[in-house]
Amino acid sequence: MFNVIAGSNYMYLMQTPIADNPLIPSDNSFFGQWPYYILIFELAVLGHAILINIPFMIKNKINKQRNLIS
Repeated sequence: MFNVIAGSNYMYLMQTPIADNPLIPSDNSFFGQWPYYILIFELAVLGHAILINIPFMIKNKINKQRNLIS
């Protein structure tokens, strides 16, 4: 809503950023078109969060099993 009122592009929610960046797809690809690139970035963030939390989930599971045994 703020972007519409202010005529801005904060967080690149209105259009793709103009940048030569390998993490930002080109406008002519499917994932480079608005709003699809937002969904792709959300999935990437979710995937990274899961990967980061996997070691901690394994550690917690091992600790719970040790507590049940003792």
